[in-house]
Amino acid sequence: MGLREQLPEACEAEAAQARVDLDGLARLEHLPFVTIDEPHSRDLDQALFIEQRGEGWVAWYAIADAAHFVPPDSARFAEALRRGATYYLPGLVVPMLPRRLCEDLVSINPEQERRALVFRMEVDADGECTTTTIVRAHVRSRAKLSYDGVQAWLDGDAASECPEAEDSLRALTRFGEARMRHADGRDVIRIHRRELELDVAGEPVRVFAREDPRNDVERYNEQLSLLANIEGARLLAASRDAWVQPVFRVHAPPARERLAALREHLAAITADRPDLAWEPGESLASYTRRLPGEPLAQAIAGQVLRVGGRSGFSASPAPHHGVGADVYARFTAPMREVVGVFVHKEMWELLAGAGRVDPEVQEAVIKAASRAKGLQRRIDGACERFALDRLFSERSTFRALVMGLSSSKLHVRLDDIPIDVKVYLRDLGKARAAGIRLMIDGLEACRIGDVIDLRVRGLDRERDRWVLGF
Repeated sequence: MGLREQLPEACEAEAAQARVDLDGLARLEHLPFVTIDEPHSRDLDQALFIEQRGEGWVAWYAIADAAHFVPPDSARFAEALRRGATYYLPGLVVPMLPRRLCEDLVSINPEQERRALVFRMEVDADGECTTTTIVRAHVRSRAKLSYDGVQAWLDGDAASECPEAEDSLRALTRFGEARMRHADGRDVIRIHRRELELDVAGEPVRVFAREDPRNDVERYNEQLSLLANIEGARLLAASRDAWVQPVFRVHAPPARERLAALREHLAAITADRPDLAWEPGESLASYTRRLPGEPLAQAIAGQVLRVGGRSGFSASPAPHHGVGADVYARFTAPMREVVGVFVHKEMWELLAGAGRVDPEVQEAVIKAASRAKGLQRRIDGACERFALDRLFSERSTFRALVMGLSSSKLHVRLDDIPIDVKVYLRDLGKARAAGIRLMIDGLEACRIGDVIDLRVRGLDRERDRWVLGF
């Protein structure tokens, strides 16, 4: 796919000369910031500190100041623009920036003096952000914590790893719950996705695929990240300065026709289950929140996700339907996305009251960010195929949930690992789609929401696909 783990010599040479310059920054190193991420993460983009203020909170969110180390006229920026993003594969990370930057000088590593773009956001008891200020600051993280570790401490199952941050972490739970209620009020669709984690080991290579459920701490931290992205985008969109050229993440709401078709489709799926029906006048967000965890409800959630479409990037402000925001931008991954580097630069130019006009660079960043999203989807698809090739070579029977049905294919999700696969109707004999049902030889074989036994019949090498049946 054209990826190279190694970066050009010019990038590495520039990175070797880089230093952490703290001159002229706001002094916030006295605040007990901590990072919360996966245990194996080495590029720590964000650190948090939350103060309880009466019934509300002051949320401090420090985001690594990658733009300082990746100026537009550098070889580092040119390569970041070419790559677009960091890419993730099983057992391998292909970085956008030199590792000396993304794993050391830029990363908010524990007990290190670091530069950061710090969001100070005042949030009331209802989860509404009332005031936001942003500064470039000198920070020092007290500890590198993990989602599971913080969750275990909050649940009383583990000792504290950072006593200095205990009040902040307790406040994070209340802040996160308030922001999630606020999202519910904005009709943000909340669906718990089953995420796939792949790893490889051994010779010959074996695949380890497992479900990676998100815990409450990760969801609370996500709310803080979303709020920073919303507030940063709002400030950029409000600027009338000619040199401020933001890049927004946009997501159009589904068209009325698609929602009408979805309502009709779900009515057919839930005809025998009125408790799972989408009620007239009920928002789609409210409907998905009350869905239980049973197989039919999972299939319904899959139908809802498909109607939403994909997000994109734009130079013009526009709503992001998926997060329920009037404007949204990607500030929170500046070491992993070139769009993050660029919007950070635009923000500190806004704060400084002066900057450069880069319409060509802005357009190039939008194209690079869009291209990177597509490439990561291709990588994910290739990784899933890699896993399926190993699994289907070793076993011939799987349990699967019927997620959807079209005129030529049955869409199912494997029960063992959350991978969606297609069963082609031509491989099933006299099979045809009839609304939400699959008919074989005139008899109902299954319907959307059913759990079936899926059989691997072999590999069609000419078409390079697995032949699946019942």
